[in-house]
Amino acid sequence: MDEKGDFKDNSVGLLDRLVLDKIPLLNKWIRKDESNFRRESSMQRRNEVITKIRNNESIFVVDDGGDLDIINSRLASSGNTTKEEDSLCNGLNAGILAKKGSTINIKDSTITTAGKGASAVFSSGENSVINIDNIIIKTKGHFSNGLNAAYRGTVMAHDIAVNTEGKNSSPIATYMENGIINVENSSGTAEGEESPCIYSRGSIVVTDSNFKAERAEAAVVDGSSVVINNTSLRGNNKNGVVLFQKKEKNKDIGKCIFTSSLGSITAGKGAMFYVTNTEAIVNLFNTKLNLSMDNILINAKKDKWGKEGKNGGIITLLGNRQTLKGDILCDELSLVELKLREYTYYTGVIDFKNTGNVSVTLDSTSVWTLTGTSYIDYIINENKELKNIVDNGYNIFYNVKNEKNSWLEGKEIVLSGGGRLIPA
Repeated sequence: MDEKGDFKDNSVGLLDRLVLDKIPLLNKWIRKDESNFRRESSMQRRNEVITKIRNNESIFVVDDGGDLDIINSRLASSGNTTKEEDSLCNGLNAGILAKKGSTINIKDSTITTAGKGASAVFSSGENSVINIDNIIIKTKGHFSNGLNAAYRGTVMAHDIAVNTEGKNSSPIATYMENGIINVENSSGTAEGEESPCIYSRGSIVVTDSNFKAERAEAAVVDGSSVVINNTSLRGNNKNGVVLFQKKEKNKDIGKCIFTSSLGSITAGKGAMFYVTNTEAIVNLFNTKLNLSMDNILINAKKDKWGKEGKNGGIITLLGNRQTLKGDILCDELSLVELKLREYTYYTGVIDFKNTGNVSVTLDSTSVWTLTGTSYIDYIINENKELKNIVDNGYNIFYNVKNEKNSWLEGKEIVLSGGGRLIPA
């Protein structure tokens, strides 16, 4: 390390003190500066202590198919970005940056960034991969995610601990389409505003992990995909999981897809699932849902995003061996499909204001227990005698004009608890 705290490559010797560009060295590395590598062979850094202080500078950048291994090292940076968008989308000022088909492997190390726009780990571009194992990550500035990926770049993380302090700084994030992140056996906390546990505009899979957002949602899915397996996500602001698109509904981006198997999701406020200006699919298998005091399972509605009059939320929620509780809200621009399968039990009120379009599908093993008068567009039930509806004396109004209700023959049917299924 030199007096500025920058890394010195002992394998190059005296040449390391020079800034070289496009000069082939004996070890086949081409170096643009002291931390930016292009590859024609691999390199390993072990037992290093490195600090960077300049703005818009990474601790390590590996470019053009580079290959770098970092083992048992302490890596830190304190510089700020001067271009926030470039940092979120391209990795400017990130602690560790792999791009253009490069690979970085980091093990048994710590990564700390203190500046603004300083994500700890960033992979950008197709075939760019960062593998991290047994890593402690801490970011302090705004717009500084723990993990970030863009443009088909990939981050593979195992056994990591992530803490972010700044605003707009998620432990796991893909701010551009097609970024890929896989996390296993990890934990993390986001302390800042607008910093959910997960922010996805790409593809994120989290397994056997535990993440908490102290001042934001559990997860935000922006026209993309999130899968959690045996994982706990805890949010503490606005809603639990938000599914939306920032711009007008875009078929090229595709639907929001959120899948959870086992584990738990906690909403500190608002709805468990809030959907607006997009089409969304939520798949739940035996996941514990901890609702907020608002007791809302789904809220589908228009909001500030998208084209006015066409920016409602469309959501299909599929429960499999799942316990569901809470009200379902739907405005006039939105649509909700609730599908209960394989011993799924739902307790709640559906569209009590009669403003939206909500449908319910039950197989013979599933049950709907009413806690108030409900309005539905249509109902499909394998149990034609409707014995899997526990009405508690409340009525259900159905749209007699919808052909999917033809099996009811437009009749008013008395339910087992004294409530009625009434054509409207």
